[in-house]
Amino acid sequence: MRNKRLSNEDKSMYIAGVMFLALSTALFITGMFFMKALGTALLTALTTYVFFEQCYYKIKD
Repeated sequence: MRNKRLSNEDKSMYIAGVMFLALSTALFITGMFFMKALGTALLTALTTYVFFEQCYYKIKD
C-alpha cells in the first residue's frame, strides 16, 4: 500500500468544506433563514479557502 500525501490545495479544500458544513449546520440550528444561512456559510468557506491557499501554505523563499 502506497502512502499518498495530500497537496496543499486538497488540504485547503477539505478545511473549507468542513467550515461550510459546520457553519451552515450551526446557522440552521439557530433558526436563520435557509438561503441566508447557506450564503453566509458559502462566503465564509470561500474566504477560508482563499486564506489557506494564498497565505497559509505559501512557501517562503
